[in-house]
Amino acid sequence: MNEQQKTCEQLIDSRLKDRANDIKKYMEVADIWEDAVEDLGLWESYGLCFDYVEKDTFDNQEEGYFRYQLSWGGPSDEINFYRDGRIEYRYKDWFDGAVRELDTTEDWVQWLDDMLFYGEKESIFEEKELEECTM
Repeated sequence: MNEQQKTCEQLIDSRLKDRANDIKKYMEVADIWEDAVEDLGLWESYGLCFDYVEKDTFDNQEEGYFRYQLSWGGPSDEINFYRDGRIEYRYKDWFDGAVRELDTTEDWVQWLDDMLFYGEKESIFEEKELEECTM
């Protein structure tokens, strides 16, 4: 079976491992804003975007979450951060998708959380939830 025929469920673990290894490389850089990682570039250009996805944006989506979108199209992947502390990696391709809950005690997961939220995750979520209530 070639890569084109494999399902997202069959591919997700290797893709997640690749992303984890990329982020670990950034963790080793002295200044991620100035020093590029070979074959990856500067940290600021690694992901496509970091945004908030409001609840009910997608069918059966009961809660909002922050999305660190890493790639887009087919396939695409992203890391989602939820209010209750869950962090998920999602790998998607046309009409297919797979998800893995990340271990929040892993060093690369904690580093990514700190880099994206600057240690202010709770207050950032509160702010977004207030915005949703006033819309």
